[in-house]
Amino acid sequence: MTEHTRATHPKAVKRLKRSEDHANSVTGMIGGGKPCLDIARQLSVADRRTQHQCEIPPAA
Repeated sequence: MTEHTRATHPKAVKRLKRSEDHANSVTGMIGGGKPCLDIARQLSVADRRTQHQCEIPPAA
């Protein structure tokens, strides 16, 4: 397999790690019995961030 890297990869990895941290936080909220409204808000934020992060910039 040929290695494929782009200048944007480090930024993408950083964003994905933030999303992973956010998802872990929401999981903790659920396990901790936080109110559903608070969890729904956090899920909405995570969803918007994920959609934004999935936008692929044009190749340079």
